[in-house]
Amino acid sequence: MSAERSSPSIAQREEEAPALRVLRRGLGALILLLTLTPVYRVLDWSGTGSFGVGTVIRGDTNLETAWWGILLAAGLGGGLALLGAIGPLLVALRRLGEWASRVPAPTFAVGVGTVATLLGLATGSLVFSRLPTLVDGMATLLHGRILAGGTLALPLPGPAAAWVIPNTLVTPLGWVSQYPPLHPLLLALGFLVSAPWLVGPLCLGVTVAFGFLITGRLFPEAPGVSRFGGALLAASPFLVFLSGGYLSHVPAAAAGAFTLWATLKARDAGWGWAVAAGLGSGAMVATRPWTGLVVAVAFPAFLWAAEGWRKRGWGWTAVRFGGAVIGGLPMAAGLALHNARLFGSPLTLGFSLAYGPPHDLGFHRDPWGNLYGPVEALGYSAANLLTLGVYLLETALPALALVGAFLLLARRLPRGTGVLLGWALLPALANVFYWHHGFHLGPRMLYEGAPAWVLLTALAAVQLSRREAPGNGGSAPGEGRQGQPRSVLARLHPRDVLLGALLLSLLGIPILVSLRASSYAWTEETLVRIRAPEVPGTEPALVFVHGSWEERIAARLQGAGMRLDSIESALRRNDVCRLHSFAQAWVAGGGATSSADQGIDFDLLPDTPAHLRLLPVSEGEDVWVDPSLGFTPDCQREARADRGGIVSLAPLLWQGDLPGIEGGKPLFVRDLGPDENAAVLAAFPHRKPFLYLIPDPGWDPELRGYQEGMGLLWGGTHHP
Repeated sequence: MSAERSSPSIAQREEEAPALRVLRRGLGALILLLTLTPVYRVLDWSGTGSFGVGTVIRGDTNLETAWWGILLAAGLGGGLALLGAIGPLLVALRRLGEWASRVPAPTFAVGVGTVATLLGLATGSLVFSRLPTLVDGMATLLHGRILAGGTLALPLPGPAAAWVIPNTLVTPLGWVSQYPPLHPLLLALGFLVSAPWLVGPLCLGVTVAFGFLITGRLFPEAPGVSRFGGALLAASPFLVFLSGGYLSHVPAAAAGAFTLWATLKARDAGWGWAVAAGLGSGAMVATRPWTGLVVAVAFPAFLWAAEGWRKRGWGWTAVRFGGAVIGGLPMAAGLALHNARLFGSPLTLGFSLAYGPPHDLGFHRDPWGNLYGPVEALGYSAANLLTLGVYLLETALPALALVGAFLLLARRLPRGTGVLLGWALLPALANVFYWHHGFHLGPRMLYEGAPAWVLLTALAAVQLSRREAPGNGGSAPGEGRQGQPRSVLARLHPRDVLLGALLLSLLGIPILVSLRASSYAWTEETLVRIRAPEVPGTEPALVFVHGSWEERIAARLQGAGMRLDSIESALRRNDVCRLHSFAQAWVAGGGATSSADQGIDFDLLPDTPAHLRLLPVSEGEDVWVDPSLGFTPDCQREARADRGGIVSLAPLLWQGDLPGIEGGKPLFVRDLGPDENAAVLAAFPHRKPFLYLIPDPGWDPELRGYQEGMGLLWGGTHHP
């Protein structure tokens, strides 16, 4: 954090317009309001369901963390200032900044990108054991395996219920994930070199390198700011941790950073860079379409249009638009073809097919029945920004609050700050119109704008911490207006306290990051359930995985074509035995059985009817039951099969062989009971069957021979 003395080097040459000053100060005040007050508590009502409750609880924790961090950093920072320790630390940092400024920009970009990649690899291996951290990653890895096998979709032998997991769907061409194609394609390339775990960290390295280069173009006369920003990017825990989780936000952020860099190059240099910008735009849209359209299509278009309107002319702008169209066409055509082949229309996304058009962009109920309107959008957005401020750099001073203070207090903004603000704010604005504000390893829906927040934090820290020399006729340090010695506290300038707080925040990052990493790391109990088991012998194996009763019901309904929002409602609002019977009839009737005939409640509401009660079936599994109804013999057998415990199929599927894509690994499949398993056994007569199960409560999963395991869970003798 080099405190640069040459203030005019990054200041605007023109005076800031009064309207612009009011606007940016209002924005700063708004950021402070959203990140340091409990605005998220508008979610504290029954209509938001469990998502709202969880967000409020998490918001309370993060708000307390933010304020304690501010108080602690300010207190200790003031102590450093009183002890006179700030000066030597600043001198050391200034020398470090001067040395970094002498490193050529391309070399520095490669350096910070490499450091970020190595940190991502270390996180993926040491914290996450190279395993996906969310079902989104599991489904995308599965699709990557399918693409690496040379096919767009995978035909399934036997009942689809034996295979499907959340966030996947069965199309007329076969089984796929619900996600756009570019991220699965990148993972497929990773599988071809036996290293899918490289994809996320490499994308992180690209994001960091181009983020640094963007700052260099925006503030060419302030290399210290760009170097400090690049270093913070490489070390950002939020960016690094998510890079190890196989989530699409990571390649989308890389595409966004590349697009913005190429956009600035096309603005300042030749129009050919617009072709590169179009290619990056297409890549981001083919990864996360809505965010890509806002960040990588609309934003570059705005920047070019503004430049053309101010001084270059509309012909200049049109040429760049044309170049971007040329660059983006291959990706756009690929996305359209993918959607048309799999989902029936060039503009239809897999998510819309899986959950239904009622859950597209806009204000409505989500697939769990929770209300999402403008007020809820405000609450979730505030919670995300608050959490991002705490998680972004793991500093005692919340990063976004520092940015808000900078916007509010700065005399003027350095030219180029507006571009960073647009990059930071657009993902948050785009997500206002999307009901899902997922929280996983932090507010991941803001990941694509997180690099800009890091760079804004670096800029704010440098600008706010700059020491200014006393004016002519002013008192010397340590003297009052009449030349009298001042008290110790009187000599404590607010800027010195801020400097001390910033330095302490930087020094405390390793401690806070290690605590966060330990909270993310898998426990041994979890690892044994999500890591593929060792199969004895050399024969190809067919491993039936015994999951929960509700998972079997959901898979039957999903495999027979029911939308996922209807499945979510059905599981939450019905007696499990009645729903089990309905699912059996639904599958047998090819999806033609009427829910009215069975009395099944599919209302899209967040609550559970009052007449239902939770019944524990096994450790980690509760089901909803109507006490006035009894279990049929078939339902009793389903519940009895789960008595020892359950193992989810989703984490294991991508780690083994797949139908028609076989390389000597076990092939994992869902245990549906002896009758439905028979079709899968018949489809793979060359594989030796096993059952992966938990035999008794509290035990770890075990691999048993098929006959032995089926007898233990389902009773009787079952020959493969």
